[in-house]
Amino acid sequence: MGVLMRSLVAVLALSVVCAPVGVARAQAPEGSVAAAPAAAGMTRPSTLLEPSLTALQQALAGVKLEKWKMPGEMREQADGDLRSIERDFEETLPPLLATADGEPGSLAKVLPVAQNVGAVYDVALRVAAMGKLAAPTAQSAALEQALASLADARRALADQMQANAVAEGKRVGELQADVKTLKEAAAARTAAEAQMPAAKAPVVRVKKAKPRVKPAAQP
Repeated sequence: MGVLMRSLVAVLALSVVCAPVGVARAQAPEGSVAAAPAAAGMTRPSTLLEPSLTALQQALAGVKLEKWKMPGEMREQADGDLRSIERDFEETLPPLLATADGEPGSLAKVLPVAQNVGAVYDVALRVAAMGKLAAPTAQSAALEQALASLADARRALADQMQANAVAEGKRVGELQADVKTLKEAAAARTAAEAQMPAAKAPVVRVKKAKPRVKPAAQP
C-alpha cells in the first residue's frame, strides 16, 4: 500500500471512529509560547475546534446532576464522566493543540488532537444520552447543541486532514518519480560506458641520448 493510500486510510478511519462531537475550549498553559503562524492554506486545529469546545465546556459547566432524575449508580457514572472530561480539557488537550497549531499541515501532529477530541466526544455523548432521559430540558438541550456544533468542527478538521494527505501523497509521488528518473539515467550512463572500447594508451617514443664525446687531453 502506497504512502498516499496509507494516509487516506488513516484519515477515513478517523472520520468513522470519531463521529461528530463536542468539546470544551482548551486554554494554553500559562506562560507558553504563542503558536507559529499556520502554513499556507492550513487552518490551525484550535481555530476549527475552539467555538464548539467552548460551547461544550459551557454546557458541561451548566450540568447540575442533583437535578437529574436517575438512580444513584447512573449519577455516579455521569459524575465520573464529567470529571474525566474536565481533566482532559485541563491536562491533555492543551499541549496537543499547541503542538498541532505549530504544524497544522503535519498529519502526525494533528491526528492526536482529532483522536483526543473523539475520545472526549464519546464520553460527552454518553452523558448527553443520560441527560436526555433524566436532565431538565435546558441542560439536555445545551449538551445536544454543543455536541452538534463539535460534530461540524470535527468534520472540517477531518476534511483538512484528508486534503493535506492527498497533497502530501502527491509530493511523495513526485519525489519518487524524480528519484526513479535519476536512477534510470545513472544506469543508462553506466551501461553506455561499459560498451565503449577501452582507450589505448598513447605510445611515447623515448629518444636515446647521443653519447657525449670526451674532449682529447691537451699535450
